[in-house]
Amino acid sequence: MYGDLVYVELPIRLEKLDETFRFYQTLFDWKIQESFISKQRYFVFQTPGKKLFGGFDSNLTPSIDNINLYIYVASIDETMKLIQDHFSKTTVLRPKTLISPDDGSYALIIDPSGNKIGINEYIKP
Repeated sequence: MYGDLVYVELPIRLEKLDETFRFYQTLFDWKIQESFISKQRYFVFQTPGKKLFGGFDSNLTPSIDNINLYIYVASIDETMKLIQDHFSKTTVLRPKTLISPDDGSYALIIDPSGNKIGINEYIKP
């Protein structure tokens, strides 16, 4: 559909490659494979619902100051438990925070490569 978001690139630190992939695969069930789109190592991912494709690009610099990316999860509490159990060094910038009764909650974390990402859950009616 015209105007839909269709592709996103996330910076990745090559020294954190395995941990970053494990993070996104464990928490969000992303499928990741190496690609040869750029001169540096580049990896493409696909979300479980196949609604968004993207890439991890080692040419980009991770940041917590630029675009905010939010990933839908069924339960922030369960996702934070997975983070605590498997990625204990993950920094939580904002714990679960209610947006509104109609819009659900979100939390902000830093992935292993140093990118700020949000996780979002909607309140079930």
